[in-house]
Amino acid sequence: DAALRGRTRLELAQLHQRLGATMVFVTHDQIEAMTLATRIVVMKGGAIEQVATPAELYRRPATRFVASFIGTPGMGFVPVQRAPDDRGRAAVTVPGGQWLTTRVAAEGLPSQGLVLGVRPENLRVAEQGPLRGRVELVEFLGERTLAHLKLEGDSPLIVTVPPGMSPRLGSYVAVSVDVAEAHLFDESGRAHHAQ
Repeated sequence: DAALRGRTRLELAQLHQRLGATMVFVTHDQIEAMTLATRIVVMKGGAIEQVATPAELYRRPATRFVASFIGTPGMGFVPVQRAPDDRGRAAVTVPGGQWLTTRVAAEGLPSQGLVLGVRPENLRVAEQGPLRGRVELVEFLGERTLAHLKLEGDSPLIVTVPPGMSPRLGSYVAVSVDVAEAHLFDESGRAHHAQ
């Protein structure tokens, strides 16, 4: 039950503060891990993907797996093609043919097999934007509203809907991208972050 889990999580956090002892907590629930831990070990198939603070895992995931696992909802991924770089920063072409310049350093970045990764709070339904998708579902969550889109090429993407806007199901919307919070992932799944 969600309420009991929330109360138990609070009690464990308070117990940890009172005792000041090192505790090991094993969970498959990323919300529990993010709220209780000072350091998290994210594992996949018995191998360590990343060891970091909750904030670092969220803001600078080492791999695509960590980026998709941490956060509710997880990071969205869009296959992209390299475009001519702009002042040392990697530029990419997104589905639909528009391009955007990221804040990821172009040097050392592979020329093929890249995926753009952006969290829903860094994507916004807007008047204009490099991405365009069809609205499949709109979720009103109280403090925020999310739109589930299907981009050209069938990539799913979850984006934030600004207050007062209500996109219709089946309509097409433009999406702006906060490039300061955009990541690129190579074919191996390794992350390349904004500088």
